[in-house]
Amino acid sequence: MDDIKNVVRIEKNRVIKDYSVVIYARVSTNSKEQLDSLANQISGLTRLAAAHRTWFVADIFNLQGEI
Repeated sequence: MDDIKNVVRIEKNRVIKDYSVVIYARVSTNSKEQLDSLANQISGLTRLAAAHRTWFVADIFNLQGEI
């Protein structure tokens, strides 16, 4: 029973995801530059969402060359 006195309980820090967000990225053509831009948009917005601990990316919509 003396060993129990030396036990330290570490509580888990639970993060509750309060906000479901959707990433919407769009380009007007299928050119390489536009597709690179699309990838950069998605990457940047994903990083933005990750920086907010209470955000959860529910879905990613990307449209390309659909004008």
